[in-house]
This record gives sequence, C-alpha cells and structure tokens, in this order.
Amino acid sequence: MTGIRLAVLDMAGTTVRDDGAVVAAFRSALLAVDTPVGPELHRALEYALTTMGQSKIEVFRALFGDEARAQRANRAFESAYDESLADSGAQPLPGAEDALRELRARDIRICLTTGFS
Repeated sequence: MTGIRLAVLDMAGTTVRDDGAVVAAFRSALLAVDTPVGPELHRALEYALTTMGQSKIEVFRALFGDEARAQRANRAFESAYDESLADSGAQPLPGAEDALRELRARDIRICLTTGFS
C-alpha cells in the first residue's frame, strides 16, 4: 500500500450491512409517489440498482423529471430507510472494522461516502 494516502469507501453494502434495505426503501418510495406496479415500477427499480451509490435525490430527479415528485420520493425513501435502520441498526460487514483499523494503522485517511442525505 505504499503511496496510498486516502481510501474512499461506500457505506451501504460495502462497509455496513444492508440486507436489502436500500432496495426496499426505493420500492416503498416509488409506491408512495404513485408509480404504477408493473413495468414502470420494475424499470425504476432497475435504474435504482444501476445507480447505487449515487445521490438518491439525483436518482429520483432522473426517474421523474419532476422536482416536486422527486422531493416527495426522496422524503419517502429516507423515512423508509430510517425505519429500517431503527429496526435492525447499522451493523458493519464482517472484516470491515478490521480493514478500517489496518488502514488507520498505516496512516491512510478514510473517507466514507453515501448517496443518502
């Protein structure tokens, strides 16, 4: 690891256990803003999966092209995700804590990124 000074790591599903909570929150948000069940919902969920790691509000803006609907979906997403975390708590993935300790021991700075607000 010679020369590495910074490690940038995603959170949900990379360093923190997700257990499908992000996808479930997306589905809940899409339904909350009246996305029809069927092909449209399926396409929106596929888009959410392919853009994982990006800002959620930007994903909703791209999906809907309507700022008000995107904002409603984002609020619904955050609420559903918050409820999920309240139920299960955020737990590190196996080995994540050791990996972060090792990076710090080598004087490598750590930046955790997320697409959440």
